[in-house]
Parts: sequence; C-alpha cells; structure tokens
Amino acid sequence: MPNLTSRNATRAAHTLMDELAQEFGQIVARIRDHWNDVPVRDLASDTFAVIEAAEQTVDRTANDLLKGVCGRSTWSEALSEYELAWSRVFDSLGDRRN
Repeated sequence: MPNLTSRNATRAAHTLMDELAQEFGQIVARIRDHWNDVPVRDLASDTFAVIEAAEQTVDRTANDLLKGVCGRSTWSEALSEYELAWSRVFDSLGDRRN
C-alpha cells in the first residue's frame, strides 16, 4: 500500500497534468478559431515540420515541468512559442491569399 506522501505526490502530479492540459487546450481552441478559415491544401509541407517541432517542445516542456526540471515560466514560453508558430503560419497564408 502506497504511503500518504506518495499518494499526495501522485495527486499533485495529476492536478498539474490537468492544469497543463487545460492551458494547452485553451491555445488549441484559439488556433482552431483561426483554422476554420484556412484550407489545409494551403499549408506547405515544411509548415507541418515547424508545427511538429513546436508541439514536441510543448510535450518535452510538460514532461520537464512534471519532473520538476523546469518551472511554469518555461511552460508559458513553450505555449507562447507554439501559438506564435501557428500565428506565423496564418500570417503567411494571409499574405498569399490577399
């Protein structure tokens, strides 16, 4: 049977994961609001590589935060960079469509 400290740590980790998922979900919702106006065929293949790299950074940072390797400010920066990557994609599409 796990001790009380172990249970508290597990509960805290689950709470933190829930918070991170919620924060990431808010970013994704904002991106989806813009995505509705963007045909997938307009996205270049290199765009997906940029977005995937940003997603990997978010994943890695979330894992690091859960391990205590980094802090919330690093997490916030990763989320901002992810959203900025998408913003650049949308901006570049707007330039081509106008």
